[in-house]
Amino acid sequence: MSKGNLNLFKKSILLTRPLQDSIEMSRNISSEFEFFIAPLLEVKKVKYDLSFSENFDIILFTSKNGLRFFKKDLIKDRHLVFTIGSGTQKFANKVGIENIINIDGDAEKLKKKIVPYLENNMKILHPTSIVENKNLKNFFKNKKCCYFQLGCYASNKSNKNKFIFKKFMKNCNNGMIIIFSGRTAQSFKYEIKKLAFEAYCENKFVFILSKKIKKELSGLKFSKIFISKKPNERSLIQEIEKFQLNRYEVG
Repeated sequence: MSKGNLNLFKKSILLTRPLQDSIEMSRNISSEFEFFIAPLLEVKKVKYDLSFSENFDIILFTSKNGLRFFKKDLIKDRHLVFTIGSGTQKFANKVGIENIINIDGDAEKLKKKIVPYLENNMKILHPTSIVENKNLKNFFKNKKCCYFQLGCYASNKSNKNKFIFKKFMKNCNNGMIIIFSGRTAQSFKYEIKKLAFEAYCENKFVFILSKKIKKELSGLKFSKIFISKKPNERSLIQEIEKFQLNRYEVG
């Protein structure tokens, strides 16, 4: 197919992750797409006190934001460091953390893989958002470990680029929407309801990481919702590329 014909299939993508993550993700996706960046979450650092960090046995990072807002110099050689997802692992390496045990999956896979490393009364530190993680809290409690969730950032639902958001929803027929978390899905649904844009969803394709995120979008109708094989950015991008390739073949 010629370059000219390929341009006929150039499609638009709405990126809804926090600004820095959306910009980085756009660089990892083919330039054949037109990007509309309209973050639906605003991430801000919050103050925290952790003068007793060396008492912990395991430090757990479940997102890049946990790494961004945590004092890396508090990580010592004796700490076991876990990350979830290749994106979090790569970011940890980028900021100088080398000895990492990465879980290629989600929190449920983490709970299975981390068990051999656990001992009674182990102390686990989890730098993350201020939203309580009852799932991991209950898991480590059942394993007779001490889980401490360190809220080092807040993730607020916010649509500060309403012009871009509206432009995409109203004008980009058959456009693609990337939603990376349940909280982002909640924010998206709120904006759609507030703007009475439900009809504009019907000609959009949505790409998400999990069935849990899909549940947050219940009540909205889309052309189709795609769930990546693995809950990470790379897998989601592969799903988008596969979808776009099928478009070319049909064309």
